[in-house]
Amino acid sequence: MKIKNIILAVISITTFVACYKTPEYPIEPTVQFVSFDKPNDVYTLDAGEGGNLVLSFTDGDGDLGKLNNEDSSSTVVYRNLRDTAFFGVREYVIPVIPKKGTTDAISGKIEIKLNDALFNSYATYFILKGISVDTFTYQIYLKDRAGHSSNVITTPSIVVKI
Repeated sequence: MKIKNIILAVISITTFVACYKTPEYPIEPTVQFVSFDKPNDVYTLDAGEGGNLVLSFTDGDGDLGKLNNEDSSSTVVYRNLRDTAFFGVREYVIPVIPKKGTTDAISGKIEIKLNDALFNSYATYFILKGISVDTFTYQIYLKDRAGHSSNVITTPSIVVKI
């Protein structure tokens, strides 16, 4: 009886391991919008509200994210579509992404703190425009260390007030 159970367990484990497929992604990264994680419907600059922009990604050759602490070649590139002249193109350096297992392919989520990256010059924008509330949309893509660019996505609108 014990031998039967051991043989059954070995066959089950072997079947499970044989059925597991290593993920395969293209060498160019891909990005998808997941969410704006914010405490309220309106993001308030002067209240110091936290929150995150959450993106999901894949990369087939695993060269997304910093190679080391000095590296800054892998970035999230974003542009505010409301006023491209004022905001221009900005970049957020993707931190080191640890590999899992033996494959180079990686996938996961990137969370960008809203007050650290996206809204660092908005107070000046509101003062110059003489407004206290506006709606912004972002165009976003990823760049890996080899210089490959991902697909371009557009976020839903986010309301910001000062």
